Amino acid sequence: MPAFHPNRVHTIVFDLPSFVRDFRKEDWGGFREILTIFEQRGFRLYAVESDVPEGRWSGSPQVAYLSGPPQELIQANPALSNEGVFWVTSHPETQAQLAEQNCWFAGDNSESEVADGLHFQHFADLLEILHPSRASAHDLAHLLVEVKRHSPQLPLTIGVGGPDDCGHAFVIAELMEAFEELGQLVSGLDLTELLGMEFEAQSEARYWKSLQIRSWVLEEVLRPYSTGKQVVIESEPGLLESLEVTIFPFFAPPEGILLAWGGPLFLPDFEQLIDLRVHLDLSPRTATARLFEIDEREEFDQSFIETYQQREGRLYQNYLAEFDVESQLDYRIDFENLNAFRLKP
Repeated sequence: MPAFHPNRVHTIVFDLPSFVRDFRKEDWGGFREILTIFEQRGFRLYAVESDVPEGRWSGSPQVAYLSGPPQELIQANPALSNEGVFWVTSHPETQAQLAEQNCWFAGDNSESEVADGLHFQHFADLLEILHPSRASAHDLAHLLVEVKRHSPQLPLTIGVGGPDDCGHAFVIAELMEAFEELGQLVSGLDLTELLGMEFEAQSEARYWKSLQIRSWVLEEVLRPYSTGKQVVIESEPGLLESLEVTIFPFFAPPEGILLAWGGPLFLPDFEQLIDLRVHLDLSPRTATARLFEIDEREEFDQSFIETYQQREGRLYQNYLAEFDVESQLDYRIDFENLNAFRLKP
C-alpha cells in the first residue's frame, strides 16, 4: 500500500451501514457538518447505503449516493479503490478487501489498524486525518526547519508573497502552528498593510505605504536580523499605529526563524534580506473573489474579474514580470482553495 498522505486524497467514500446503526437525529446533524467541511476542502464525497431515506442527500453538502454492498461495488467499479480514494468503513471484510487492493481507509474498529488502515475514535478525528492545509504547512515547516538545522547559528528569513488580500493569514496561521509543534522558535512580520499594489505609484518608495515605513522594516528589522543580530523592539513605533504588523515587544533572535508576508514582497529592496521565497498561486477568478469578498465557490458576474484584471490584477502581473519573480521562488503553494491549500511539487 502506498504511504498515506492526505494531500493525495481526492475522494472519500463513506460506508454508512458499518457505522451509523446507532445514529440519533443529532448525530446525523453533526455528520452533515463534517461532510460540509470536507466538501469545502475540495473532496468528492460518496455515500454507500442500501436504503436511503428520501431527501437525505439533497442540498448541501453534495454527496453522491452508491447503492449496494461495498465489496460488490468495489469489484464492479475498480475506480473506487484507485489511489486517491479514501474509504471510511468499519466492516472488517471490506477493510481486508481494500488492504488487498492497496486502497487507503479508516475505521473506528480495532481491526482497522491490523488491516493496515487508520483508526479513529470519533468522526471529528477524520477532520484532522484529512486536513490538506495542515498537512501542507507541516510539510513546508519540516523543509524549512531542516534548512535551519544545517545552519543553526545563521538567521533564516522566509518571505510569503501573493496578490493583495488573497488570504495570506490562512497560510501563516497554519505555518506558525506547525513550527510550534516542531519546537521551532519563529517571529512574524505582517507587511500586508505596509506595501501593496495601491502604493505602486509612490514616487519616493514604490509599492510602500511611506518612505518612513520602508526604512523601519528594512533598517530596523530585516537588515540587522540578516547580519545575525538579535532584534528587540520594546514598543510599537508611532508610524505603525493602527496597523497590525506584529506583536510588541517584538523579539527575533538569530537562532529562530523570521517569517514575513505581504503582497509585492520580492522587490529588489528585499534581495539580500529574504533567504527563501514562497509564493501563493491563485487564478484571476479566485483572486477577484478574495479581493471583493465574494464566495469563490459560487458563480459571480464576469465583470468583477474584468475589473480586477484591468486594475489590481494587471499591476500584480506587471510586478511579477518586471522583477522576474518566477525565477526567485523556492516554493509555491496552490492557493485556489482557501480551506485546502497544497504545496506544489
